[in-house]
Amino acid sequence: MIDRIIFAGDNFLSEKKITPLGGGKVLFAPKEESLIALDENSLELGRKLLELYQKYDIVYLDTRYLKVTDLGMGFLNEFGIKFLNNLGECLDPAGLNLYYTDSIDESAKREDLTLRLIMSRPREHCANPLCGRKFSKSPFEGELLSRAFHNLLTRLNLQGYDIYTDLRALEAGGFSAVVSAILRDDNLEYYRLMDVYIEEDHNIKSIERLEE
Repeated sequence: MIDRIIFAGDNFLSEKKITPLGGGKVLFAPKEESLIALDENSLELGRKLLELYQKYDIVYLDTRYLKVTDLGMGFLNEFGIKFLNNLGECLDPAGLNLYYTDSIDESAKREDLTLRLIMSRPREHCANPLCGRKFSKSPFEGELLSRAFHNLLTRLNLQGYDIYTDLRALEAGGFSAVVSAILRDDNLEYYRLMDVYIEEDHNIKSIERLEE
């Protein structure tokens, strides 16, 4: 489902949240003041993307300014990925439920969609609360979310997901790491997009010329 990950700078790729690119492609770049709030899970984000897939074949998702605390659990739920506890029961998509995740069920995964992620360069700009730079919850809640995140990484690794080897995605934010590990394909390609290209040309097609 994910065939490409682009590492960009800190600038927005578009002044709008949704930008048609032509050729059946669209860019969705939620800003901090957009529909995704810090206290919400990513269900709404997943639903919005599914709406876009009714009109477009390929969706570029700019994850750099997302403020979600469930690491993409709700988002992945909308794409057919279920998080199960040690009894095999499906967990509700909420940040702290990640701590109780024992396995991932991909039996209903959407394989017919092409998603391309736009991430921060590692350790640069990350709005994900687990990165610590824009964390606005209490230290106690932060510790709980951090433990939930690391539990999920361990469970994914035990289930055969290749998450620890992709340190770039991991450092770009918890959401990026989890979603890219679960949805990405074996033929994943990495690209680089620097700030200068965003400033000169907001057209996403600039990315196509910058394969690493």
